[in-house]
Amino acid sequence: MPGIDQIVSLVANYQAGQYRDGAADRVNEWLTVFAAKDRVAIADELAHILRRAFFTREQAILSVHNWLDRPSDISGGIVQTWEEATFLGVQRAGGSQRAVLDLLDAEAVNMGIKRVSRCEGLKLFVYVDDVSIHGMRILNDVTPWIKETAPRVCTLLIVLQRRLLGQQDYVTNLLTTRARAVGKVLQLHWWSDHNFSREDCYRPAVIPDDPVLSAYLNRSGVEPQLRYGNATGQYFSSNESRSLLETALLMAGISVIESNPSLSPRKYIRPLGNTIWRGLGLGVPIVTWRNCPNSAPLSLWADGQVPALFPREAN
Repeated sequence: MPGIDQIVSLVANYQAGQYRDGAADRVNEWLTVFAAKDRVAIADELAHILRRAFFTREQAILSVHNWLDRPSDISGGIVQTWEEATFLGVQRAGGSQRAVLDLLDAEAVNMGIKRVSRCEGLKLFVYVDDVSIHGMRILNDVTPWIKETAPRVCTLLIVLQRRLLGQQDYVTNLLTTRARAVGKVLQLHWWSDHNFSREDCYRPAVIPDDPVLSAYLNRSGVEPQLRYGNATGQYFSSNESRSLLETALLMAGISVIESNPSLSPRKYIRPLGNTIWRGLGLGVPIVTWRNCPNSAPLSLWADGQVPALFPREAN
């Protein structure tokens, strides 16, 4: 199947199919921001990446089935059954945790076991989510729970379907420190179905010589963090195709910023996505069946001169 057709299929099934009507027109219009000679190659490489990085609803259901079926493995032996645990519903922004909890309950019914929403064990507390990038959402959700609700001594398990490596130690140290500050003892454990690294994210190796890009860099003070070497990571097909797509998404992101004034005042918005670090954006390749992370390239989720491929449901 050609790359364009594969992308159309993903757009058509994104967010419960609300973009099914007109999906082909949306994809073709999105491609018009790129040079005509590059459009097929850009679509083919993006489709290659999304075959691995797009997380479908079917995969999400399989993921929660695995969690439910393997409580001892997922918890590192802390519990033998999920009835010994309590699943937290503490997310303060967005609907990803609620979506995962709903999938867990629905799959538990299919498996003939107790719904996680009815489990009230105190041996383990479980925080679930689909994707964690910076770890900030976990910090913002769990900190109030620690202060207001958590027992004096407790064990917390963070269970994720997708995770960017590098956040675990930072989040663990900060949460345990915050627990001690309020006289509590917190033990933290992690599980993730799939990990990806910074080297798997979009990051150009070369900055194009473009006046609009130069003006943005001068105005914003952003310092590009360039990619070195020719590694393809776990998603890209080749260094050549990777470089073409990274540059194309960078320039498309600049176009979005220039044409979408609602994004300009936001401190951490960059052409390749939201980031708390320096650089042109985190460039996360992951897209899920229900939402696109704001740390993915802007042109994938934010409208500019053309509609976004995967319009983001804002937090």
